[in-house]
Amino acid sequence: MDTAARTKIAQTGPRFIGPDLTDAVADALKKPFAAISIEMVYRSLYFFGQAVQRGEATDVIAYLTANAAWLGVLKRKSKRLSLELLLPLIKSADP
Repeated sequence: MDTAARTKIAQTGPRFIGPDLTDAVADALKKPFAAISIEMVYRSLYFFGQAVQRGEATDVIAYLTANAAWLGVLKRKSKRLSLELLLPLIKSADP
């Protein structure tokens, strides 16, 4: 990474604090805030730091949105337990 990029990162400092980073990622992905994993956003900062050192990234939001799938930033949709699966259990519990 060249010195100009390092200087730019050093001058801007942390752009976001708290849930603002997650909110910015949600906006960039055009997803609701609830669909983004706050924990995975912050865990992904390690990978962003590594990419910065390799000179592959300079903007955290752009990096997280481009790599959201493999970083696990988007929450998985939960499979709801179907009522059809519960009916045999309820009926077998009756005396």
